[in-house]
Amino acid sequence: MNPRMVGEDLHIRSGCVCMSNRKDLFSQLAIVLFAWLWLAGLQWHNDGLWFQGDSPRHAANGIFWKDFLLSGSLNLQDYALRYYARYPVISVTNYPPMFYILEGALFAAFHPSPYIAKGLVLAFALLAACYLVIWLRRWIALEAGWAAALLLLMPGFVMWSNAVMLNVPATAVSLAALYHAKRWIETTDVRSARRQLYLAAAFSMMAFMTYFLAGILIFVIVAWMLCLRRWALLMNSRTFLAALAGVGLSLPFLYVAFKWAPAYVNYFTKIFERADPSWGWTFYLKGLPGLSGPYLLTVSILGFAIGIFRRQWRRESVLLLVFLVVVYLALTVIVGKDIRYGLLLCIPIVCFCAMAFQFLTEFLCVRLKRKKILSGMAALTIAIAACGAQGWIAAKTRVPLIKGITEVVDSLERLAPNEPIFYDGYHHNIFTFHVLAGDPGYKRQVVIGAKLLYASAINPMDFYRSYVSSTEDIIDTLQSRSGCRWIVVEVSKQSMRIPASNLLREAVQDRRFELFRSFPISGPGLDRIDVYRFKLNPWPVDAMDMPFPILGEGVRFKIRPIQH
Repeated sequence: MNPRMVGEDLHIRSGCVCMSNRKDLFSQLAIVLFAWLWLAGLQWHNDGLWFQGDSPRHAANGIFWKDFLLSGSLNLQDYALRYYARYPVISVTNYPPMFYILEGALFAAFHPSPYIAKGLVLAFALLAACYLVIWLRRWIALEAGWAAALLLLMPGFVMWSNAVMLNVPATAVSLAALYHAKRWIETTDVRSARRQLYLAAAFSMMAFMTYFLAGILIFVIVAWMLCLRRWALLMNSRTFLAALAGVGLSLPFLYVAFKWAPAYVNYFTKIFERADPSWGWTFYLKGLPGLSGPYLLTVSILGFAIGIFRRQWRRESVLLLVFLVVVYLALTVIVGKDIRYGLLLCIPIVCFCAMAFQFLTEFLCVRLKRKKILSGMAALTIAIAACGAQGWIAAKTRVPLIKGITEVVDSLERLAPNEPIFYDGYHHNIFTFHVLAGDPGYKRQVVIGAKLLYASAINPMDFYRSYVSSTEDIIDTLQSRSGCRWIVVEVSKQSMRIPASNLLREAVQDRRFELFRSFPISGPGLDRIDVYRFKLNPWPVDAMDMPFPILGEGVRFKIRPIQH
């Protein structure tokens, strides 16, 4: 591709446009806002903690960072360990802190709530759609901006915008970084290029500090440079300094992750391991219809074909294809896979859909021979029809919901306002978050079976180690090492898969336990929560002896819970 064709002042009839032309911009942003309100309204009753154990962990991390930054402590390791001994839900080492610091600021201004955390995720979804508006207007056509609202109505965005997860925030900030990087690569004006470089570097750093996996956007930027023959930018001193600053800011957090979460890092950094077919290249290809919806995926394929054959969109189609392929390959070679990691793939899909809609708009206007009058009206009509169809799909998208755990927490707060509570079950993170959110004075504590009776890392049965072998072991451990007289047992399909949890459920049938109350809870695989009173007097426990298999075999810490 000829770099002379790349420039800040490049104008192609329906391709790159001057951003000073604000035709329909505010109307397009209004449509995006309406789609966002529809997205938020569909799941207004969902607190976003349904994805155990990451969602409550991400919400709890915000409270932790708020408390740590306000504490004045300079010893993050000691503070985090003591915090974890009281509330075993936080995960400081696995994830970078940018989202949590924003979350913590909101928690400081308001009361800690999962709805505030979910609202922050939804705000990032809105940011992504707004950036997509200006992307479509700049590189496809002014009228193409109407299609940006489709991003918010994709099943993948409906699902993960209504969960306290990092994938949507990372996608939004990555899109902002790629937008400014693309402008930086294309422009030949020195002052403008410098501004776009700094913005691209800042957003790239923010994306990486939101979610380490977002670092794949760097491969997209480098691929674009090579595709547009702008590799000289790699040798530019400002590019080098921006990259050096990014690496320097990232190193402390990477060091913490590699040192304190090696099992987690190893899970995501192993590549090119094809020991079994599950590694397959088709994982994300099979998952794309679930992310975008089959209707938009089909339209995007048509839009790509149109873009390749039409000169005005050919360059943009090639760059979007590079974007799609690089992200797909980067995600594929990572052993750890989940369809939510592929949200960034939705961006080029919407862009290709916008090309198809714009082609249809121009075709109708030419046939009716009244282009100037009908162009905007036709584009709006097509966009509304597409958004209506996608909005119906969005309304049909099922987002899991877990209800009933807060009632258990509230009941125990009245029964034991200053006592530790033992909880065993797959959803211990949700329970612990609600205890933490309602305990600013550090008067309560949660002891979980996943640390006292057994341990695992990443998934419930990964690195599994059991510390009990009989019901008598369970009773002795609860009396000597838990410090708890209230025993909460979750009855769910997930918990029944853990051998030590099954032993506990047998143990609480002993006469030394008294069933206080059963609470019905609803959610995938959930039945109820049983609360028992332990009739034996538990021994007082000053420090928790906790295993950390994520750090290696036999790694344990004896920790005193944090106090005010």
